[in-house]
Amino acid sequence: MGQTHFKDGYAVIEWYYNASWSVEEPIAAGRDGFQQRLENTATKNKTDRYSSTNWAKCGRRQTGDEFLSRWVKEVVYPAAEQQARKYIQQLNQENIERRERWLKKDGGKLVEQGQKPPPLRVYEAFDGKMLVMHKPYARQEKPDFGLEIKWNMTLSRAKTSPALMNDPVIDALYIPLPSELHLEWALKALERGKHVLLGKWSVSNAEEAAALFQSSLLQ
Repeated sequence: MGQTHFKDGYAVIEWYYNASWSVEEPIAAGRDGFQQRLENTATKNKTDRYSSTNWAKCGRRQTGDEFLSRWVKEVVYPAAEQQARKYIQQLNQENIERRERWLKKDGGKLVEQGQKPPPLRVYEAFDGKMLVMHKPYARQEKPDFGLEIKWNMTLSRAKTSPALMNDPVIDALYIPLPSELHLEWALKALERGKHVLLGKWSVSNAEEAAALFQSSLLQ
């Protein structure tokens, strides 16, 4: 899993899913004019694996384990699931259109001659199971592979103060509390590597000012 960096980076995840399919053998007109069912049990109940790679640009302190886990869970999985469902629908539609083109070939003479139409491969609906090839990771260089799935950082949900302190997505905190609480919460935020903006007044007295501005956290 990627570690925290102090420069902008990129989160990367590689995943795959298994698409099950079966073959619907056609009913074609035989030479005698009767309908014949054509079967080939050897080609039924198969599975294909489809894989994809996604990445997102992220700021400093946003490439740690917690950030990557949230990005995968909240952004990648929903987008990947939608992508998989759409791709399976596309495969099925292409297979149907391929069969229809064959049936109409040469004005339908192939069917009249009793030739066997190509089998129709039908993919089952996506089951929602996304499988990760390996743990998501962070890298400094922009990937030249895969698809970008952005995470709009401004869409973070409202959180309590402890949650905000521990959220790797957040770089800076504004503390609008009464002045007598500024020192306590400013130090807590600094301990977690956040930038801090305090409302007026920054602290309540000279002792608190010395404790804050001479803190080793600011060195």
